[in-house]
Parts: sequence; structure tokens; C-alpha cells
Amino acid sequence: MFPAGLPGAALLLLRISISGLLSVTALSNEPAGKFASWKSIFLVVTCVLLLMGALTPLASAGSIAIEATYWSGTGGVESVHLALIMLVSLTMFILGPGAYSIDSKRFGRRLILPTSKACEDGPISKKGRSS
Repeated sequence: MFPAGLPGAALLLLRISISGLLSVTALSNEPAGKFASWKSIFLVVTCVLLLMGALTPLASAGSIAIEATYWSGTGGVESVHLALIMLVSLTMFILGPGAYSIDSKRFGRRLILPTSKACEDGPISKKGRSS
């Protein structure tokens, strides 16, 4: 879920790309001076979460929602462009943030062991042995 090395670096670049594309889309589709405050706050929070890799599934879903609001009012090549950005955001949602993120530090790999009675006694139980 949190690959390191080159795959982790690629996921970091993917998060940066989505954040940049989301910002460019919002700034190019909103008239100057008429950017709604709630929309700008949602956009900034989504971009920051994506850049840091925090709550990545939620931020990716937010990115898809923002792009979908612009997609409904476009046509032609622009709608294909927005659909591709939503597809890339969906990819981020599915793949996860990678090792270079806040999510990997918070929800990193953990070893989960079964907690049965047999495990509490150890691999070889000394009970029942006669000396």
C-alpha cells in the first residue's frame, strides 16, 4: 500500500501533478474575481492534502468532485481533458499515496499476529509434558 523507491517517487509525482492540474483547471475556468470562497477553500485544502499525501483517498475524491463541477459546463476537447484528469485522480484514489506521504507515517505497515490461546503459550507448549 505504501511502496518506496521509484514507485513511491512516481506516486509523489502523481500527487504533485494532480494538484497542479486541479489548480490550473480551477483558475482557468473561473472568471477573474468571481471565485466563490467555499470553492477556493475546498480547492486549497484538497491541493494541500494531495501534496502532503494526507487523507489521500478523501483528497482524490475531492479532486474528482471539483473536476466534475467544471466538466458539466464544457464540451468537446475540454470535456475530454477534464475526464482524463478525473481518471488520473481515480488512479490516485486506487493506488494510494506511496511511502513519501503523511498517510504512510500514520497508517504504515504493521505486523498483525493472531491472538489465540495457542499463540499465548508459545510455539511449543510445555503443558502436558511429564518430566
